[in-house]
Formats: sequence, C-alpha cells, structure tokens
Amino acid sequence: DPATPTFGVSIPDGEDFWGLVGYQDGTLFIAGLQTLKAYDVTDPDDPQPMGSIAIPDGRLFNIEALEAVGERVFLRRLEELHVFDAADPTAMALLGSASVAYGDEAAFAEDHAYIGGHDAGLVVYETGHGGPPSEVGRYAAGGAFREAAVDGGRLYLSGGFFNAAETIRSYSLENPNEPQLLTNAEVSDWDDLLIRDGIAYATYLLPGVFQYGILAADLSDPDAPHV
Repeated sequence: DPATPTFGVSIPDGEDFWGLVGYQDGTLFIAGLQTLKAYDVTDPDDPQPMGSIAIPDGRLFNIEALEAVGERVFLRRLEELHVFDAADPTAMALLGSASVAYGDEAAFAEDHAYIGGHDAGLVVYETGHGGPPSEVGRYAAGGAFREAAVDGGRLYLSGGFFNAAETIRSYSLENPNEPQLLTNAEVSDWDDLLIRDGIAYATYLLPGVFQYGILAADLSDPDAPHV
C-alpha cells in the first residue's frame, strides 16, 4: 500500500559501509566501495544473490551515481566513469573506464553517458561499442549544471546557485552524440531532479524560509514546466 509503506527485508552488505542502488527488470544492483553486486528481487520478500564484480580501484572511493539502463550498469565516481556489461547479472564484466571532470553530475542512456563537473559543461561519451567509454562531444551547456536526467528521448539539465534563479534545459537526443537544445526555462531552486514519463520530481527551497519542499512538474511543454 503506497500510502502506508512497511518494512520488508534487508540485504546485508557485509564488506562495505554504504551503497547506491540501481534497478532494472527485476534485478537490483548495489555498489559499495569495492564491489558491484546483483540480486534477483522478482520476489521482493526473498532477494537472491546473482553475481558480483570488483569495482576498479581509483583515486577517490566516492560513488556519486549508479544507474542500470538496458544491459549496462553505469557507475560514476568523482573523477571516474565505469561501464559494466550486465546482460547476464550472474557474470557481469567491466567494459571499460574513463577519466572525467571532477563532480557528480551524470545522466545515462543505454549507449551514452552525459557527464558534467565543475564548469566543464556537458561531455558526451559513447558506451555502446563494447569497450571503454569514448568522448564524442563537448558542449558549453550554459555552464555548470547540478542535476541531469534522461527521459523519453530527451536530456534534461537543471542548474543554478543557492538563492538564485535556476533553469531547466531540455535537449533532443535524436542524435545522441549531439544533443540539440530545445528550451531553457527558468525554475525556482530545484534540486535532486528525477524525471519519469515526462514528469519531473524535485526538491525545492521554500520561499522566505530555510526549508525544502517537494514538487512535481509536467514537462510535456518544455518551454513552460507546469508545477
């Protein structure tokens, strides 16, 4: 019952202090500091381990983003991007890694990664060729952005600074190597952007008080997000 969520089961993680979670077609992916693990959760009351793979050692352990899309699992560290083949979660394989700009901004499609970081703008990597991610484009993207999401063939970037006007920019991914700007709309202090089926969910700063709320906005008209 979504109105009254109740605790079900927990999955002990053993070696790691914390993890991020991604989900794809009944499989749960958990990334800790050293290991990416897959669990079958088609029966959520009885998760079953499927496989695991070591995460390459790097300069920084921080895991900033984890997302499962199609047969790929993308893992973003502050300065690293790792791409795993998870077509068979019982035998995952590392396809390759790339050094990226320092930061935590990232969005993923099945064969592409859209990466930002500290005024680097938007950097596009192709990931569908079975090898390490390869850079295929670099764009100013209006400067830095804080949040990114891919949904319905579009890329959305949300950016701005504390107590300043923000924007949400939408891009067509008809050519995934060359995102084309569709619109640049002003919003108000959005953060933690998640987009599903054309609806954006975000936290935002309540006017006049140091407190956050949550909003949902219809992005079907990208020129005018409707809260």
